[in-house]
Amino acid sequence: MIHFKGMFFPGEEEVVNNRLRVVREMATDWTTNNLYILDVGRKAVIVVNTKDTSKYWKTLVSDGLSSPTSIAISPGYG
Repeated sequence: MIHFKGMFFPGEEEVVNNRLRVVREMATDWTTNNLYILDVGRKAVIVVNTKDTSKYWKTLVSDGLSSPTSIAISPGYG
């Protein structure tokens, strides 16, 4: 289970519950409120919108990931 809490959010909110297997890395895009998760158990990169987790959960990449180790994003470059 992953909880999200930040200075712009008054309380703690559950972002992800039981859908993940083995989380290795996470990255936050503060411009879109997206949380990118590298799940090595599923061999996938998943994106979750931290503002509305019930509507936005998507597997971005799952093909061709044999041994994923890290994730990085660059919000400033689009």
